Amino acid sequence: MAKTPTTQSRSDYVEKQLRLLEVETPAIPHMTGVLERDYDQRFEYKPKRTKSPSRIAWHDGKVLHVIRLGKTTNAKIARPTDKVLQTYHFDLRQLALVRSHLDGKSKFSMKQFFDLDEACCLDCPLSNNAGDGNCYTHKVGQYKGFLSMLRSICRNDEVFYGLDDVDRLGIKLMAERADYIRFGTYGEPSLLPIDLVGDIVLSKRDHVKWTGYTHQARKEWAQAYKAFFMASAHSDKDAASITGWRSFVCVDKGDTSTAVQCPASAELSLTTCAKCGLCSGVTGKGRKNIKINMH
Repeated sequence: MAKTPTTQSRSDYVEKQLRLLEVETPAIPHMTGVLERDYDQRFEYKPKRTKSPSRIAWHDGKVLHVIRLGKTTNAKIARPTDKVLQTYHFDLRQLALVRSHLDGKSKFSMKQFFDLDEACCLDCPLSNNAGDGNCYTHKVGQYKGFLSMLRSICRNDEVFYGLDDVDRLGIKLMAERADYIRFGTYGEPSLLPIDLVGDIVLSKRDHVKWTGYTHQARKEWAQAYKAFFMASAHSDKDAASITGWRSFVCVDKGDTSTAVQCPASAELSLTTCAKCGLCSGVTGKGRKNIKINMH
């Protein structure tokens, strides 16, 4: 089980998050107790699972990780009847922001939420903290879905520090039930432990497809993830500079690229991501780079 931070380090971290929160939302200076509870609440004992869960959430001191098995209304991703396992990664400050507004007496903006993405998006050039904020997840529909899930997690007190063996088993059980696995529905999927990614994929490798993308492909610490994820690139030249990876190239309309057009893209609409599975790293289905128009 993950080691709980010391009281001193926990207090320092909470105060740091409060200062950052107050920059964005100065009307909520009362988060210390809530964040302390996030650290203190953990499963010292959990009963043996008798059935597979549908959602598991935990945090590592900076990032809230959520793994959820459910359905999607996005026709590009999968059929309405498909069971999709999706991973989400939120900065703890985003969680704190949502939790502090559960009473509905005040509101915050979509920009305020995505401005707090440093821990979960790192230096992604499409993030709000380090880039131009043009990530495809920064749309009203996705945003409302993220808020709904985070509110539910807060109200059910589902957030615990660390991931234990019982939760790992629960995640594997969810993966075994899935028709398709989508890493990084929001946030950076390489923040998941690499052994957990492997367990999820290998649980049904011969029967299920997966996809995943990362902007961390040039980092030494992220190299193991090339087995499962695509390197996010923004031109053929950019993709060629990332050695050892297959790339997913996002191009502006009119730009040329030698990569294979995404079969599930709006330009082709030949299939769904769940059926295709080309964007699955060097050990997955495809061998060539894939491209898609910015959207």
